[in-house]
Amino acid sequence: MSRNASTPAPRREPRLSERRALRPVTVDANQLYSIPETCAALDRSRAGLFKDIASGKLKTVTNGRRRLVPGGEIIRFTTELAASAA
Repeated sequence: MSRNASTPAPRREPRLSERRALRPVTVDANQLYSIPETCAALDRSRAGLFKDIASGKLKTVTNGRRRLVPGGEIIRFTTELAASAA
């Protein structure tokens, strides 16, 4: 089916990076975060996050089958990244 000139193009959903940029993320050290929430807080892909978990750079806890990241661990991880970049 072809579109004629008078039909408007379908509206594009914002990309994930564009949606993340609109919402600043604050991390509470005493809270547990899901993998998607941690990805948003660190601005990392899911695969990149799991590489950091597998290498031991980021520690997690499990509750049944659910893997959660402590907020204090997110803060520690970002502090170490900033220190290694300087």
